[in-house]
Amino acid sequence: MNKTEYLLACVTEECGEATQGVCKALRFGLDHVWPELNETNRRYIERELAQAIAVAEMLGLVIRDEDKVAKKEKLEKYMKLSIELGTLQTEG
Repeated sequence: MNKTEYLLACVTEECGEATQGVCKALRFGLDHVWPELNETNRRYIERELAQAIAVAEMLGLVIRDEDKVAKKEKLEKYMKLSIELGTLQTEG
């Protein structure tokens, strides 16, 4: 295994851990505190995503603001459609 392969394995692992945190947040809520970790699901997800980004940067990948903006705009568009179709409930 070379360095790139090693880092690819690491970023995969970090993404998997973030996914696990998201699944727990779906079941128990973002603000549920796990006594054994002494942190919320929200903080766990934040930490795992930060770690994934750190490894991605070590791979030479660039996390671009314009990509994040474009994704947010796309999500807003499709959330609006889902609300109109009745498949997404508005909060509150």
